Amino acid sequence: MKPIILCIIWVSNSLILLAQVGINEENPKVTFHVNDHSQRTPVGILFPKAKPSELELMLSDSYDGTIVYITEPSTKSDKAFKLIDRKGYYYYDHQAVQWKPMGKRELRGPEKKRLFAHVTRQGPMMTIKDAYQENFVDWSTIQGLNIQDLSISPHNPTEIVFPGGQRTFRVTAMISILDVGVPQGGYIVGKFSADKPLAISSWGYVESNSEAYEEGGVTFATALFTTNNDATTLRLFARPASGGATGNRDRRIVIAGNEQDNAYYTTSLIIEEL
Repeated sequence: MKPIILCIIWVSNSLILLAQVGINEENPKVTFHVNDHSQRTPVGILFPKAKPSELELMLSDSYDGTIVYITEPSTKSDKAFKLIDRKGYYYYDHQAVQWKPMGKRELRGPEKKRLFAHVTRQGPMMTIKDAYQENFVDWSTIQGLNIQDLSISPHNPTEIVFPGGQRTFRVTAMISILDVGVPQGGYIVGKFSADKPLAISSWGYVESNSEAYEEGGVTFATALFTTNNDATTLRLFARPASGGATGNRDRRIVIAGNEQDNAYYTTSLIIEEL
C-alpha cells in the first residue's frame, strides 16, 4: 500500500509541475498568471532583493535571464557588475556575462560624472628632419571637468595616463604648424599610440599656410578605446609627411604650443569620456 501512495504522490507532483500556475486565478492563461481578487492585500509582485556582492556566484549560464532587485550600487569595476550604478531591477545576460538594468535609464548628474578635458602644451617644438622618425608631442597642462583621474606622466611629458575601470574615451588631436624651414611650405601627419590596443586610431594631416599644393587642408587624428582594470597610457606622434617633389624629409617644421604662445596657432587634445 505504501508504494502505491508514494507513486500517486509522485504522479500528482509531476502534473503540478507541468501545469500552469495561477495566483488568485482559477484558470491561468499563461505559465504564471497573477490576478487580484482581494482588496485587503496590496497588489504587485515582490522580486528577491540582493546586494551586488551576492551576485558574484551567479555568473554561469544557469542564471541567464534571472531578475533581481539590487539594493545598492556596485563598487566593483569588472565588466559583470559595471552597469550596477544604482539600486533597481537588473537581469543577468550570460552571453555578455553581465548584469544589466531593466528598462530605460536616466542619466543623473551626481551618479554619472564623465571626464572632459583639454590638454595643451607650452612652447614650440622642432620636429626632426626625417619623415620616418616618430616625434612624440609633449604636454604640460590639463583643464576640464572631472579630470582628477587623468594625468600627464611625471616621468615622460609625452604620455597621457588614463584611469582604468572599463571606461571608454575618445581623443581628438589638433596640431598647428607654426613655421616651416623652407619657402614652399610643408605638411605633417600625426597618429596616436598606446601601451594597449586601441579600438580606433586614425591619421591626422595638416598643411602649413604656405603649402604650394591644395591637397585637403586639415584632418584630426582620433583615437577611441576602453581602458581595462589598469591605467592606459596614450601618446601622439607627429612627423613630416614623406613624398613630394621638394622632399618633405629635408624640411624643418615647428609645431605650435598653447594660446599663450600664439593666439592663432595651437596644438592640443580634446578628451571625452563616452
